Amino acid sequence: MKPVILIGFMGSGKSTIGKNLANKLNLELKEMDQLIEKRLEMSIAKLFETKGEDFFRNAEHHLLKEVISSEGVIATGGGVIVHEKNQEILQNSDQVIYLNGQIETLYERITQDKINNRPLADSVNQTELLSLLTTRKKDYEKAANLIVNIDEKTVDEITQEILIWLREEAQ
Repeated sequence: MKPVILIGFMGSGKSTIGKNLANKLNLELKEMDQLIEKRLEMSIAKLFETKGEDFFRNAEHHLLKEVISSEGVIATGGGVIVHEKNQEILQNSDQVIYLNGQIETLYERITQDKINNRPLADSVNQTELLSLLTTRKKDYEKAANLIVNIDEKTVDEITQEILIWLREEAQ
């Protein structure tokens, strides 16, 4: 089976949906941010602080090239779409799912998330996040084979929508 790739802005639920989807499909979940942290032995926040965003995006690109050829569910980082070569990789993949949410939903999730540290969201307000989302939205949409609206839906509802689409695509 080709990998199922989840893309979307920070707070869209890529990790949570990815975990649920991987369980339902009996596949391995590959969370790109966690894999980068493990390989480089440094948190994403520390990487941004000490090495810079360009270094991180380069590491992210190399990891995407690696995991894209393996089976599983891939939960990308929210900024994976920033790198042009990643856009090409994603556009040439068959099962890219964009978890799309309104800025209000995303902002609420980001500000209430005490587990994930998001360097690009640490000191910004909703208007600034909307600006960042707006710059990425077209690229998310262009790369996606399926766009799933996450607003006011449960994890199970979103997962079910993806599973139905995957079954239809397999036929």
